[in-house]
Amino acid sequence: MATLVYAAAGALIVSQVKPIFDEALIQGLNVGRLSLTILVLYVSKGASSYLSTTLVADAGQRAVSDLRNALYEHILKQSFSFLGRRFLVFPTPLVHS
Repeated sequence: MATLVYAAAGALIVSQVKPIFDEALIQGLNVGRLSLTILVLYVSKGASSYLSTTLVADAGQRAVSDLRNALYEHILKQSFSFLGRRFLVFPTPLVHS
């Protein structure tokens, strides 16, 4: 959703180029309205960019955390004989680092 808002705000900013040149710069009309519109679009674009980046980073952190927890649970469920045999070939403390 945040990515869609970011894309829409970017497209709407581009669509404001014609009114800027036609109305504001040439005729001097609607300068306040166009300025406010552009400001609102840039603020919404920035906020949606921040939100999108934060949500993706959070999802990535949760995925890594779930994977680590699953690996840790799997190692804990192994039998002592399995862990004893594997310690000589692949030391268990290295798994934790």
